Amino acid sequence: MIPSPRNPIVSAALLLPWLAGAASGQISATPKVLDFGEHGHLEEPELVVVLENDGAKPIRIREIKPSCSCIDVKPRPPVELPASGSLTLTVKMSSGRPMGLLDKNIVFSTEDNREFRIPVRMRVHADFIMEPWDLRFEASFGQVETRAVEVKRRASGPDFKLEVDGVVEAMASRGSARPNPHIAARLVESEGTKKIEVTVLPTHPEGLVRGNVEARLEGKRLIVPLAGEVFRWIKISPREHNFSRVAVAEPATLDKEITLRSTDGRPFRVLEMKPTHHRALPDGVVMEFRDDSGSGPAAEHRIRAHIQVKEGVSPAGSFSGKLSIRTDHPEKPEVNSSFFGFFDERKR
Repeated sequence: MIPSPRNPIVSAALLLPWLAGAASGQISATPKVLDFGEHGHLEEPELVVVLENDGAKPIRIREIKPSCSCIDVKPRPPVELPASGSLTLTVKMSSGRPMGLLDKNIVFSTEDNREFRIPVRMRVHADFIMEPWDLRFEASFGQVETRAVEVKRRASGPDFKLEVDGVVEAMASRGSARPNPHIAARLVESEGTKKIEVTVLPTHPEGLVRGNVEARLEGKRLIVPLAGEVFRWIKISPREHNFSRVAVAEPATLDKEITLRSTDGRPFRVLEMKPTHHRALPDGVVMEFRDDSGSGPAAEHRIRAHIQVKEGVSPAGSFSGKLSIRTDHPEKPEVNSSFFGFFDERKR
């Protein structure tokens, strides 16, 4: 039986000589599989692969298409594999921030519409699990808020080494990232578990929490992303009306709620709510906002967003916008939230 690229039982290594075709010469790759081995987060190792053409005619490669944007191949196409000659390619792969086995490939397309592929592999902390994947904060100004991630082996095994280097302000290379003095991280070990405990300190200014914990797991870089916000005077939780998927036939998907809380316990009124649409709602659809806590002063207000759809309308597409909320709180006359989601296209 002649191998076919559509036959899943034929290995990628066997496809190389067949797809090149005897008339144009056979192509071989060394190595046949690009195995980058073990790496930590945000590393960019490089490997070299050599393509050889044993035919009497050159083979022109018009496209080189990695299965992942994390892979970069140079030189870029079009490139030519000379007759009875070779072509050396440099392949760089970014480990990113996943944990596990990265199993990718690179597809090469020739000018006469033939294809072959080379498997690409990398292991990124593949023997471990980190839960949760990132840390999110909703902190009140001047107060302490602590979260933790647990790092453990996927299967039972010997003890492992985990070290915490500190917290940096933004995703960057180790040499250029600035320490964040308003967030602290430390290693906590108890009852056979290892946790990285992260604390937003009272000195953190009002506004977004952005940063990353830099750690080392078995000597390799481990990143814990941080996100969230520090609120002053009025705390918003959750941060937005996140409708996600909206289905007209499912009433529960038409309502979302956020809560405004006075961080100092002072009662206040919600005077006005004004939405601004970045991506407009479809025709026949309106969104209403109301304060379910009533019109009087309160230390907590529940702001409900409700979607109304005209009978017979089957809305589709996404929507988003900002909600400006005016209050009579003497220290916080206005707060801003957002809303977004998309409509299920099934008919009513």
